[in-house]
Amino acid sequence: MAAKNWNDAKAQALKILGDKAKIPEPKANMTKLMADVEKADKEYDASVDVLQAKILALQNANDAWKNGVKQFNDLIGKSDFGLDSKDADDKKKIQQAQDVMTDYLESQMDMADTNDKNLDELDKHSMAISKYQTQT
Repeated sequence: MAAKNWNDAKAQALKILGDKAKIPEPKANMTKLMADVEKADKEYDASVDVLQAKILALQNANDAWKNGVKQFNDLIGKSDFGLDSKDADDKKKIQQAQDVMTDYLESQMDMADTNDKNLDELDKHSMAISKYQTQT
């Protein structure tokens, strides 16, 4: 029969060995060591919770940034930059300026999409980390 704890294991062993047997005592304070494991386990769980909260905050900030860039891109696409959009020369300048700026802003939105994918992957890893449980 498997022992329920150290005292039970020791009692079972003494029963097998007889009254003359002497089982050595551990040199370390096993109760303290187990308490240290339990404390570290709680700290680990708290750290994982903090990590997951930070990942979520980063995801939310990244999404807000992307939305701000998208809104600004829409504004640039509608702007005439104070020039006369009916004048052929100004119209050409407006279009060229819009192209330069929207290309840049679209690259920023692409970067935000990449960040979202990477953060989703990181979140999956943090979920796997959160599933870890000590066996002690």
